[in-house]
Amino acid sequence: MKLKKWQLENIERMIDEFCEDEYGCKCDFSDLLNVGLAYTTDPETDEELQVTADLQNGVLTRYRNGDIECQILYDSYEDMLPDFANLDFDELTLGDWRPYAVYAIAN
Repeated sequence: MKLKKWQLENIERMIDEFCEDEYGCKCDFSDLLNVGLAYTTDPETDEELQVTADLQNGVLTRYRNGDIECQILYDSYEDMLPDFANLDFDELTLGDWRPYAVYAIAN
């Protein structure tokens, strides 16, 4: 999936708004294949959780201890809009992605 320039700018704006609200700073878009959205430690398992977005291919990925836990692949800009317009730290890091994920490892 290739985003048009205006679509990419709109998604970047939504991510920036999330980062400014959550972390007090703008996001680093220097690597569109790996845009960091969230990082924390699972309070129950003490495992590291990281969420990144690949804006060139339309993929949202959550890692657990460096291994892919689940991914959401977007077919279009329109599919991305609802998720990126409502980014939430807790949903990104600890939410249940399985209804939406194309790749998920059962816990």
